[in-house]
Formats: sequence, C-alpha cells, structure tokens
Amino acid sequence: APAASRPHGSGDGAFRSLPGGLSELIRALVAALPADRIHLGQRVAGVTRDGQQYRVRTESGMTVTGDALVLATPAFATAKYIRSFDAQIADRCGAIPYASAATVSLAFPREAISHPLNGSGFVVPKAENTGILAGSWLSSKWPGRAPAGKVLLRTFLGGARDPRALELSDAEMVERSLQALTPLIGIVGPPLFTRVYRWENANAQHEVGHLDRVRAIEAAVNVHPGLYITGSGYRGVGIPDCVADGRAVGRQVSEWLTTSGFSAVSAQ
Repeated sequence: APAASRPHGSGDGAFRSLPGGLSELIRALVAALPADRIHLGQRVAGVTRDGQQYRVRTESGMTVTGDALVLATPAFATAKYIRSFDAQIADRCGAIPYASAATVSLAFPREAISHPLNGSGFVVPKAENTGILAGSWLSSKWPGRAPAGKVLLRTFLGGARDPRALELSDAEMVERSLQALTPLIGIVGPPLFTRVYRWENANAQHEVGHLDRVRAIEAAVNVHPGLYITGSGYRGVGIPDCVADGRAVGRQVSEWLTTSGFSAVSAQ
C-alpha cells in the first residue's frame, strides 16, 4: 500500500484505520467520481422494474433509470425496495437480523488515568456484566487522535447482547461507561468532554444458517438480469469485506453491461 494509506500503530492485530479517520475513504470516493453522478440527500421512495430497465424514484421526484441496479443498502432496506418486483427476495433479505450499538468517546488529561494505556483496549466477557461490550484506547491505537497530554477513550454498548442499551439517554451511557472504566484504569476526575454516537440497526448478524440464506438470495437475484446486491448484510460485515465485495460486484456489473451492450444511466 502507498505510505500515506498504511495504518499507523504497532502493526499488530486486525484493526486498521486511516490517518484522518475512516471518512477519508468516503472523501476519496467522492473525489474520484464525476460530480453529476452523486446525488446527496435523496431518500429513495421506490424501485421498480420496467422491462429490461430499473427505475429508482426519490421522494424529491427525481427518477434514475438504468439497465443495471446495485442495491448497497442494509438488507432490511433492500427488502423494502425490491418487494415491488420480487417478494421472495424481499422476504429473505428482511429475515437477516440487525443489531443496534452505540459508542461513547471520552477525553481526559493523561494524568487523570493511572493505567499505562498500552495495547489498544479490551473486550468484556458477558459473564462480567459491566454494561459495556468493549473499551478502546483510541489515542494509543491511532496517533493523532488526541493532542499532547490528553487521551481519548471509547466504549461500546448495545449490540445483540444488550439491545435495550440504546434506550438509555446519552448521560446514562456516559455514566455507565465511566463506572465500567474507572476501576479498570484508575480514572480521577470528570472527562474533558464526551460524545455519544448511536448506530441504529447498523450491525448485520450472520447467525447460524446465514450462508444458506445468502445462497438462496443470490440464486433468486440471478433471475433478474442486471440486479446486484452488496453490503454488510450478506458476505462479510467488516470494512475490508465490504470493500472486497463491492469491488467484486462492480466487476460483475461492468462485465454484464459490456457483454449485454448496455452502458447508460439517466437521471431526470
């Protein structure tokens, strides 16, 4: 990989990021695409199939027509969009469960924490019942995440293990995080600031039987020429998995359009 894109940190483990955060990936994609092919703030109202073409209608009244359609939405959203022309695929996509989670970021002066903050954090076994799923030392994990003399920590709550955690207020999530972290890393005094981020229905759950379900979805999708699905709901939940799957689907679309003699997409 180019030096600018190599992950920082020790190089150990499976976790990777980008120097400016993962939003760098989105900014790079936007910069690489023609500006007139990106339509922001457009909520999809419906998707239909009209002969050989697919039509995507937005709530603002715009219609995008194409010979190929890639649905890179969560499986439950894909189910909603595809139901108008294939209820079987919709039912199977809609059966893929999703869990919600939240992350709590907390900043402290370095001297407020007695722990050396070596490594990158910890995962909490269910038996310990601390109210959080994991904790991470972001400023140890990735250089540049906190100024000199400060540290940035993050906790994870919710998930399939504790779905009701998302009912807590932001203040309650912060308090739960502090109660879990304080005895472990020796926190003294209040955080300099806190931020709570909620991810509703964001984590696809690949449960027992998921592979069979995905194979059935893929077989049903193949009945519709030019229709493709991708995203974390199907063949991998991690960012590397999603990137790899997106690239593979992109190649399939390109090959299909070339062999079928199609190439145009129009927006009205």
